[in-house]
Amino acid sequence: MERRGHARKLGSKQRQAAALTDAVLAPIFDRLDPDQPGRKKPLKPIDFRDRALLLVGRDTLARADELVALRWADLHPVDPVLNPDAHPGEATIRISRSKTDQDGQGAEVWLSAETAAALAAWRKVAPRWPAEPDGPGPLTREGGYLFCHLARSGAGERMSTEAVREVVARRTGEADPCAIGFSGHSLRVGAAQDLLAAGVDLPGLMQAGRWSTPAMPARYTERLRATRG
Repeated sequence: MERRGHARKLGSKQRQAAALTDAVLAPIFDRLDPDQPGRKKPLKPIDFRDRALLLVGRDTLARADELVALRWADLHPVDPVLNPDAHPGEATIRISRSKTDQDGQGAEVWLSAETAAALAAWRKVAPRWPAEPDGPGPLTREGGYLFCHLARSGAGERMSTEAVREVVARRTGEADPCAIGFSGHSLRVGAAQDLLAAGVDLPGLMQAGRWSTPAMPARYTERLRATRG
């Protein structure tokens, strides 16, 4: 009892998910690139889905529960007339509700041209639920969510947060059999570290990741900040 009380008093540091940085993602995206030279077998729908999922997670710093709640209706191409600084092919997507946004005010988040193209490729090959050959996009039983479970019968319900973790663990393991410690939170940790390495300060990290306090982004980037002095 005394030991447990002492542990509670001091606090215990939660194990942090391994960081899925751009460097770690690069070989994964190479394996999932439909235009990869020398590819012997065509990609399957699940490959297109997983590639789009990882790219969206990287760009948005979304939590797993935010990723699985994203909808096609909230995806919009960037209008270069309204935003002259935008690059061709970029898009935005609305995160309607998050852990730190319980009122559901939402946030408009940027997507790179690479990510927008990956979503378009996934949407093109994704099965529809129910089957709608002329419909606007892949649907699930719960509505037009970006990411759904895949089965032989077609698209199922929207992905769970556990399914996101499984995608991350499976794809990192395929690229590196020695990879351990990766979870659904790894994309968020890795993106935060990449932003810090690119020169983004702590307030900028908070804004990018929609954190209400600096505690978590500071923790995610603690080791990197220490090496940089």
